[in-house]
Amino acid sequence: MIKINFSNRWDTVNGSAYVGTVFEGDLKKSPCAVFTDPCSSPDELTVLMNRLNGFWGAVVTDGRTAGWIAADRIRSYPVFYAHRGSDLYISNDAYWVREQCNLTEMDKAAEQEFLMTGYVTGPDTLFLGLKQIQSGECVFFKWSEQQNQWVVTPYRYYRYLHKKPVDHDRDQLLEMLDAAMVNSFRRLIDFAAGRTIVIPLSGGYDSRLVSLMLKRLGYNKLIAYTYGVKNNEESIISKKIAYSLNIPWFFVKYTNNKWYQMYNSEAYRKYEKMAGGLASLPHCQDWIAVKELKDKNIIPRESVFVPGIVANIGAMGKTYSDIYQENSKMDDAIEGILKRHYISSNKMNAKIREKMVYRINNALGNNSIYISPASALESFNYSERQSKYINNFIRGYEFWGYCHYTPYWDKDLLEFWSSVPSIIRQSNDLYKKYILKMSKLFQLFEGKEEVREKEMGKTRKLLGKFYREYITDSFFIKIPFVKKIVINKRISEDSMAWYGCFTNDKIGEFISNGYYNIITMLSFDYIKNIKKDVNNLH
Repeated sequence: MIKINFSNRWDTVNGSAYVGTVFEGDLKKSPCAVFTDPCSSPDELTVLMNRLNGFWGAVVTDGRTAGWIAADRIRSYPVFYAHRGSDLYISNDAYWVREQCNLTEMDKAAEQEFLMTGYVTGPDTLFLGLKQIQSGECVFFKWSEQQNQWVVTPYRYYRYLHKKPVDHDRDQLLEMLDAAMVNSFRRLIDFAAGRTIVIPLSGGYDSRLVSLMLKRLGYNKLIAYTYGVKNNEESIISKKIAYSLNIPWFFVKYTNNKWYQMYNSEAYRKYEKMAGGLASLPHCQDWIAVKELKDKNIIPRESVFVPGIVANIGAMGKTYSDIYQENSKMDDAIEGILKRHYISSNKMNAKIREKMVYRINNALGNNSIYISPASALESFNYSERQSKYINNFIRGYEFWGYCHYTPYWDKDLLEFWSSVPSIIRQSNDLYKKYILKMSKLFQLFEGKEEVREKEMGKTRKLLGKFYREYITDSFFIKIPFVKKIVINKRISEDSMAWYGCFTNDKIGEFISNGYYNIITMLSFDYIKNIKKDVNNLH
C-alpha cells in the first residue's frame, strides 16, 4: 500500500498530493490539473515538465501499487520517502516517514558531510533508508509481485548544465537577460494577483533587483524589511533603497538575548523539524523578523514573500577562474567543490576526503553530461547548495503561514545563464552592469554602485588567513585567553547577533572541538537534537 501524509499548503486528492503553481506558457495552472496519470512514463513526463515553469511539487499515485513523485527545477517543496515491507510512505514530513518505517540508523558519511556543508548531497538523508526528492527529479515506484518488493526508479528530467554558448556581445546578452527578467517577474505578478509582496531587502544586489523589477513593472503593493544589530551596513543600504523607491520599510532589531530566547524555544524546535527534513540545516536568519512583523500585524495574512535568491547562478567564475580555463580537468572541479562547499576541507584526513569525493561524484552523476568542468562546478552548486540549503530560506515563511515565490529560479533565467559564454562568466560583470542599468532607471544612488563591502584589501586578506591558520585552526585555540579573544571576535563582528543562540561557554566548547563559525555550530547542534529525539523514541 502507498501511504501519504502531507500538510502545510499541500492539497491531497484521492491518494495524490499537490502544491504550488504551474505556468504553461503564460497560463497559470494548479498542479492537480496538469499531473493526473500515476502510470505516466519517464519520457512522457520529461516532455511535459521541460515545457513547464513555476514552483510546485506533485505526488501522483493509484493509492495502492504505483505512482511517482516530482519536484520542480529547484525543489521548492521537499518530499521524503521510504518503504517498510509492502508499505511505501511518502510525505513532506521526514520525521513522519522515518518513524513509520522505524529508521533509527544514521548514515555516518552523510553526517560527516552535513557538518561540513549544512546539507546531505544526492538523494540521501541523515538516516539510512530515508530518501529525499532532488531538484528536477521524478521518482517512479511500483510494487513488484514477482520480486515481492517496491521497485523505485529515480529519473532526473532537469539539471542545470552549461549549453553551447550563444554568440553575442555583452550588449546583446544584457538584452537577453532583461527579456528573461521581465518574463519571470510578470509571472510573479500574475501569481501575486494583487496581494502584498514582501521583500527581505538586504544591502546586496539580488533583493535590490527584486524591488527595482517590481517597481519597473508597476507593482506597488510592496513591503520591505531587514534586520540585524542596530545600524548594521546591510540595514543602512536597505533603508536607502526602500526610501528611494517609495517602498514601506521596516527594521527588526536583533540582539544576543533575542536569539537565545528564540533558539531555545519550543516553537523553534517545531520549526527545526519542519524545515530541516533530516537533510538540510534550517535557515533561521529571517525567522525572528517574520515572527515580529506578523505579531505586529505589519504583514497582511495573504502576503507573498519574494526573497532575492539567487539572481546570478553563474557568479562563481571570478573566484574559480582556473576551472573555467580550456585546459581544466574534472578533478579541478571536484577540488573546487571541496574548497567552496566543504568547510575545512583542507584539514580532512585521507579517509574522510575519499568519502566526500565519492559523495560529490555520486551527486554529479555521469561526467559525460557536462561540457566542461565549470559546468559540473555550477551544477553541483545549483542542485546541492542552492536547492537544499539556500532555498531552504522559504521554509521560514511557510512556518509562519505565508506563501513565497522565487523569480530567479524561473526557467527563462536558468536557460539564459546556462548559455552565457565562459569568458563572460569569469569576468562576472554582466550582472553588475544590469544592476547599474536598472538603478539608473530610478536614479537609485544616482545610478552608481553602492553595495555592502565584501572585498577585502590585501592586508586584511593576509590577516584573515593568519587568523584562520595560526589561531582558530591550531593548538593556540586551546589556550584560555586566545579562546576568549576568538569568542569576542566572533560575537563583536556578527552583524546579526547570531552567536547569541549560544552562551559564551558553549561557543568556547564548539571552538575547542573545531567548529569555528555559526553554521558549523548550528549544524552540530541540529544533529545532536536529532540523536536526542531518536534516543527518546527508544
